[in-house]
Amino acid sequence: MKHMQAEFVMTVGERLAFARKRAGLNQAQMAAELGVVRQTISEYERGTSEPPIRRLVAIADLADVSLDWLCARRDSNPQPSDP
Repeated sequence: MKHMQAEFVMTVGERLAFARKRAGLNQAQMAAELGVVRQTISEYERGTSEPPIRRLVAIADLADVSLDWLCARRDSNPQPSDP
């Protein structure tokens, strides 16, 4: 019988929170950078609301992570995006 190793996979909301913290921002600061209210960021991170693609792009740029990683299309650690 093959041993299955448990793998932790972050949700999009968890990735958003991770990226925000990695950028050194609290929810209010990220909200101000994106032109939304703090509650919006909280909803994204909790998974009760989904950001539109243009906002995902802005978050990826702000946190210097790839859009693929942020959208959970790739599980490797976030790397600074290429210039």
